[in-house]
Amino acid sequence: NGGTNVAGTVTWPTIASLTNGGSASYTLVVSAPASGTLTNLASVSSPTGDPNPTNNTTAPVITSVTPQSDLGAGKFGSASVVATSNLVYTISVTNFGPSTASSVTVTDSLPAGVTYVSASGNGTNNGGVVSWSLGKLTIGQVSNVTVTLTAPASGILTNAASVSTPTGDPNPTNNTA
Repeated sequence: NGGTNVAGTVTWPTIASLTNGGSASYTLVVSAPASGTLTNLASVSSPTGDPNPTNNTTAPVITSVTPQSDLGAGKFGSASVVATSNLVYTISVTNFGPSTASSVTVTDSLPAGVTYVSASGNGTNNGGVVSWSLGKLTIGQVSNVTVTLTAPASGILTNAASVSTPTGDPNPTNNTA
């Protein structure tokens, strides 16, 4: 409706006249930040005398912003390994935003027949499932973890890892690698 924004205050053009009992509506659309709370209030004024100016400002409208982070996982390892030798898988986790991801966890279910050797970054092995607690990942941040295994005498290894966060994720399809 012709509103202009100057330093975060939006002002609409003057209404030529508003009759007794009349009303006018205006819509303000904003982009939410990555997290936090939005507080908005509006006020109206007129050069015409107002017997009750206390009702010229709205009560604050408070909107909580629900953070969302789009995590992505990638996994890299050798296409082949000599029987009973070590193999290293690298799992890469990226936060594509728009918010910081909290309490990020990586889980790697080890392939059948391998022997667990070690994991970087305080990764822990519990019955063939290696887990890492990465904490927070800011927007654009990448974190890599590795797991070292001893390959079996023969066979094909299929290994999948996943990443999760309690911060909402609008695109969970890229959380598994």
